[in-house]
Formats: sequence, C-alpha cells, structure tokens
Amino acid sequence: MNERTFAVVANILSSMPSQQHWDDRVSAVYAIAMKDWDDSLTQRAVMKCLMTKRWRPTPAEIREVALQLKRVHVPSHTAYEQVKHVVLYYPPHEREQAVDRLVKQGKVSPSIPLAIATLGGWRNVGHMTEDKLSDVIENAVVRAVEDPRIDDVLKTPLLELSSGGMKMIGE
Repeated sequence: MNERTFAVVANILSSMPSQQHWDDRVSAVYAIAMKDWDDSLTQRAVMKCLMTKRWRPTPAEIREVALQLKRVHVPSHTAYEQVKHVVLYYPPHEREQAVDRLVKQGKVSPSIPLAIATLGGWRNVGHMTEDKLSDVIENAVVRAVEDPRIDDVLKTPLLELSSGGMKMIGE
C-alpha cells in the first residue's frame, strides 16, 4: 500500500468511533498490518468497515473483511465442487497450473491451492473417492484460511467478480 492510500485509510479509521484515541502509535500499528496490501483492496475493505461496523475495526477485523472481498472464505460444498472440477477436467500434471489460472480468473477460491497442499497434493486428491474428498475438504479449507501464506492474496489486485456476472465454480 502506498503512502497516499494509507493517508486516506488513516483518515477514515481515525474518524470512526473507538475507545482507543487515534495517535501515531495506533496509526503505525495499522500501517504495519496493511503495508503489503493492494491499494484498491485496502480502500474497499476499510470502506466496507466504515459502512458496516459501529466501531473502528482492529487490523485483524479489516483483514477478515479483505479476505471476504477476495473470496478466500467459501462454503465447504463450493470448495468441494472447485476441487472436483479441477480433478475431473485436468490431467494430474496440469492441475497445479490450472488451479493457479482459475484463481487468477476468480473462478476458484485462493484458499484451494493451500487446502490441496494440506491434503497431500493434487495426485493424492485425485485418488480420493468423492465421499473421502467431501469429508476432508472442509477441514482442509479451514486450515488453509488460517495459514499465514494466505495473506499473499492481499497483495494482489481485487477482481471485479460482480461486474460481469462471473461466478465461482460451485456457486
């Protein structure tokens, strides 16, 4: 995030009601927490907080909103359909590249590659029965969302999924 974006974000956050007085220390905490985030994502997340939160959100709450905007959190049935789609339509040696491409297109949640890694990779997932995959995918997605590497998605620009009527696989 650049300095100009942070100035806008800091002005919004400082004007929100809070028991914590806004000062340089508080400002620094927010700046450190969001320093690597994409500018447009940061502004959208803070604006959503402004419109939906009664009190100034913590950096962790803004992160949660940003992850929602990036569509990292998906229901387990949607994650299952996304994984199943990749397994059915791509050979094992193309699955990793295919899912990366689908994530960039906004058709697959950014949490799916991390979830697959926790399940032993695409080859292992490809050998699972549908029932087994259905059983393990929810826990894998929860672990993926808690993985610190998921914060890398906050560095990339926000896709405009709603503008073209585009939906994710499984929705």
